[in-house]
Amino acid sequence: MVSVVMITYNHEKYIAEAIKGVFIQKCDFDIEFIIANDKSIDQTNQVINKIIDETTIADHIKLRYYNHPNNKGMMKNFIWSLQQAKGRYIALCEGDDYWTDPLKLQKQVDFLEANLDYGLSFTNCSVLYEKANVIKESKKPLIDCSSLSRIELFNKIMKKELRIRTPSILIRTSVFKNIKPNTEQFLMGDLPLFLDFAMNAKFHYYKKDTLIYRHRTESASHFKSLLKRLKFQENTWEMRLYYTQKYSNELESWVINQLNKHRIEIKASFPKEKIILLNPGFRYKALFLIIKRLPKFNFLFFRIIRKMKLL
Repeated sequence: MVSVVMITYNHEKYIAEAIKGVFIQKCDFDIEFIIANDKSIDQTNQVINKIIDETTIADHIKLRYYNHPNNKGMMKNFIWSLQQAKGRYIALCEGDDYWTDPLKLQKQVDFLEANLDYGLSFTNCSVLYEKANVIKESKKPLIDCSSLSRIELFNKIMKKELRIRTPSILIRTSVFKNIKPNTEQFLMGDLPLFLDFAMNAKFHYYKKDTLIYRHRTESASHFKSLLKRLKFQENTWEMRLYYTQKYSNELESWVINQLNKHRIEIKASFPKEKIILLNPGFRYKALFLIIKRLPKFNFLFFRIIRKMKLL
């Protein structure tokens, strides 16, 4: 019924909790549990094997563990792992997050089985902030998507008005196979997946917290390095532009402006970076030229103009 896909890389400190969150699932159907270790260079493989050896796995959970002989990279491992899934539904949980509700999958499957026009179910979650070692519960509910049109749902995801945490989702495999999302060229796989699903199926929102999402100081989407962080964010705007063009969406010009604004910030922070604006208007073009020519105070100038809402 459900394929649980868990990709992992250098998660030796977290992978045990992630696996146990799947093992605690109570349901009246079978679970195919796929773990794909992308040739971790820490002790992740040893920890996984130790858990497998020492745990009595419930009969309804069929474990398939792959320890890749060569590092594929996050996106290739993510796509490869999804291609292995055989279940009617697919759930995602990376090796540094973990489920806390033993009925998470059962409740989501029950809803999707009874509502065939829905293709994705997601839930609330709590966030563990690694640096402060603090868990914060959801303070406000997310958006109930049932009354939204596909374009409205797409736009809310695009504009970050609806932020879905990947470990909370359960997707219908038949919808996923019809979409064939193009995610490999981007640095994240979940947001493109949500955007494709938004244009092809309805979303179900379950308000209860079912998991812990770990906000790490250094991960695939969180970086200590400012340049890496800015480059990652730039790539997410490039991805948004691709999807507005893919679906001829009305937000295309807004996304282009956001992308140009972000590239100006990169240039202000790192003057030696080669940056090209995309179809900029006069204001962006002028600001970009000024920042390029300021020898020393370019970042300060950028902060001032942003504070004045000129950018």
